[in-house]
Amino acid sequence: MECCGRLKQFTPHFLMILTALSVSIFLVFSQSLISGGTVSSVVFVFYEQLVATFLLSLLALIFERGKRPPLTLNIFLWAFLVGFLQIALSHLLLTSSLCYLSATIQSTATNTTNAITFLMSVALGREVFHFCTINGQAKLWGIILSLVGATIMVLWSGPRLYTLSSLHLVSDIGDRIIGWFMVIGSLLSGSSSYLLLEDITIKYPAEMSLTAIMCFCGTIQLAIIAGVTKPSVEAWKINFSDASYIIPVILYGGIVVCGLMFYAQIWCIHKKGPVFVSAFAPLLIVFTFLLETVILKKDAHLGSIIGAIFVVVGLYVLLWANRLRQILMKRS
Repeated sequence: MECCGRLKQFTPHFLMILTALSVSIFLVFSQSLISGGTVSSVVFVFYEQLVATFLLSLLALIFERGKRPPLTLNIFLWAFLVGFLQIALSHLLLTSSLCYLSATIQSTATNTTNAITFLMSVALGREVFHFCTINGQAKLWGIILSLVGATIMVLWSGPRLYTLSSLHLVSDIGDRIIGWFMVIGSLLSGSSSYLLLEDITIKYPAEMSLTAIMCFCGTIQLAIIAGVTKPSVEAWKINFSDASYIIPVILYGGIVVCGLMFYAQIWCIHKKGPVFVSAFAPLLIVFTFLLETVILKKDAHLGSIIGAIFVVVGLYVLLWANRLRQILMKRS
């Protein structure tokens, strides 16, 4: 019994490690499909979100029946806006960037979300920044380190350290810039949606139902975007001759990544808090890097590794500053 109790204490740790591994697997296989031209990024994201919408709606009906407050027009319109920012913009841009950037670079870039969200919170007056305090200095250096790491990865790929492939694919600087513009747009829209969600969840405290509504709105928006940009019926067809694993990847993304892993993260936030969940974000870089070099046989470049180290260190400094602020607030 004592052994089971100790193992139960590590359940959140295991779930967060499993979440990082699951997302990295999805990223690597998504890049293989999209960069190879097997499927259009907008069609791929539409199918993935369609699966996620059905799953989350079903889970919301089961677990939040009789618990969710009535849905007003005001809440629906806010959910529609967040769905646009988070899915039709952020998720679509991030997926489209896989045509130009590696999955490792993308996973590293997403680790700057905390820094970007903090900067936007300060700019909008949601959070006060005290420059002269230890907490303020830690936040400042965390942001600087994260942005320096991201800048290194944009401007300098560095020498190739090793490769598992006989083909040395060199990415064009123009492609990298296009990819990074997509990632920056994705991070800005994603951070904006997080700030809006902070207010919406207070007014509508049924997280699963709210997420299902946002997924539904985002899926409708994606269908419109895909219909305009890909009007041909051929673009919507799934070509199994190019990749036989396209259906499993779409189902995996919709069910596991957008569905089950979402539940795992919500549970871990409830048990351990958001800082604990954010602390496992760098594992996504490690898992993606290992899977990408082994499965896709991508080259490992010095610039990407150095940039990733800066981003990870900056993230942990920022998390430490947030934890310090929480401790000081409890004491006061």
